[in-house]
Amino acid sequence: MVAGYRLTTSERLFGIANHLFLTLFALATLYPFWFVLQGSFTDPAFPLAFLWPKGLYYANYQQVFTVTGIWKAYLITIARVGVAVPLTMLVTGGAAFALTRPEFVGRNAVILLFFITMFINGGLIPFYMVLRTVGLINNFLVYVIPVVFNVWMMIVMKTSFRSLPEGLVEAAVIDGANYLTIFFRIAAPLSVPMIATMGLFNAVWHWNDWLFGAFYVSEPDLRPLQTFLQEAVLEGGLSDRLAAVWHHGGGDRDDLRVNHNVLRQLKRLTPESLKFAFITVTTVPILCVYPFIQRYFIKGVMIGSIKE
Repeated sequence: MVAGYRLTTSERLFGIANHLFLTLFALATLYPFWFVLQGSFTDPAFPLAFLWPKGLYYANYQQVFTVTGIWKAYLITIARVGVAVPLTMLVTGGAAFALTRPEFVGRNAVILLFFITMFINGGLIPFYMVLRTVGLINNFLVYVIPVVFNVWMMIVMKTSFRSLPEGLVEAAVIDGANYLTIFFRIAAPLSVPMIATMGLFNAVWHWNDWLFGAFYVSEPDLRPLQTFLQEAVLEGGLSDRLAAVWHHGGGDRDDLRVNHNVLRQLKRLTPESLKFAFITVTTVPILCVYPFIQRYFIKGVMIGSIKE
């Protein structure tokens, strides 16, 4: 508020209504996460609570973290994010910087071709046939190579690079710097908020993607976490595991890792409680990244939106 300016009654009412609406909207957005989290800790003997778990119960997580293959799925997802995100930032950022240079002959035609791919594509079956032809089916690189370039991110990054002072580039050229040096030592360091924001968007997409693992990978050891979750929850994996636990003999004792002290708790497991635990362990890790990127987030999405 400007010093010396007094808000009118209508402005005060609008401010109160605005804060109330945003608070309710934030609660409506956060509550599903909280409901799943508290549901994963609620004792199956009690009905699901609205705000707080009843009778803290940890057997759900004991079963989730001993499911065969979950740690391999975690490793594949972490490796996918760790490899794909830096490469995407490098390839997409490099293309965006190159397309900002006026000396790039034919750059408008290249940009037009990129735009066309945002609206027209060959479809799922031709895409699968291309991946099979180049040997990416059942290959870890199927998570990286087909998505290493993102047109939408390129447009955002190009807008950000165009907002950098042209004098810096000209001074670097006079000093003998080539375009790689300019990109890595001038453009990228000055665009850290934007790069961090685009990296976060890309990391969240890779972490949450299940389609590539479901359609293009049939090897269980190469399936990422979300595909593993989809198969465990939707394709009967939980029912088979619960049947083994409930009967205590329908499965391998070493695999289930149960003993007489916890067997009584395990027999109270339900499909709903296990689903909540699965969703929690697959969602919380990526949520923990946000606090470290938050300081870049607002500035990053605003870069290039205002021209002065």
